[in-house]
Amino acid sequence: MGVCWGPVLRVLVLQAAWALSGGQVRYSVPEEAKAGTVVGRLAQDLGLEAGEPEARRLRLVAQGRRASVEVSGASGALVVSSRLDREELCGKSAPCALRLEVLVERPLRVFHVELEVTDINDNAPLFPVNEEAFTIPELSLPGSRFPLEGASDADIGANAQLSYTLSPSEHFRLDHQENHDQSASLALVNESSGPRDDGCAPFGGDGE
Repeated sequence: MGVCWGPVLRVLVLQAAWALSGGQVRYSVPEEAKAGTVVGRLAQDLGLEAGEPEARRLRLVAQGRRASVEVSGASGALVVSSRLDREELCGKSAPCALRLEVLVERPLRVFHVELEVTDINDNAPLFPVNEEAFTIPELSLPGSRFPLEGASDADIGANAQLSYTLSPSEHFRLDHQENHDQSASLALVNESSGPRDDGCAPFGGDGE
């Protein structure tokens, strides 16, 4: 009875190819970059000569998450193929690093590519509700605090910094404090002890 070694040998060769690491190349690209944007000269950075990317079938072979990039034909450049949304890919995690694997043939080699998707200020801050009413005792003491729920921003770092403004009021001021644990507290603070006829003070938030 004959034994067929073909499929087994192909599996062994493929496993050996995956074990050969050609080092790691790192690139970065801003989210929302247009399709066709060149992320990096991949073939050149891997040491391939002109004509080799096609001859050796340079290509992406594995992506842990949808990366929205591809290798461009003869040039061997890594280019954006579809919309990159950092928040969709990584949420609030920073840095947002996608790990790709690139294969070349003759001889078989695997290269590891890390692509960092950097944040841009593309999200507006949002309050949990558009309008909120407060019942405040008319004779509340000066310095009395009335907690407010602040806005949230899907961006990260400096793009997620928020500032708040309060409409002009002689009775209230807005107190916004950043805490050591990177959380923030927001409150209306009573500034007067006399009778007043404005039961609430509108305020707003802006992303910087």
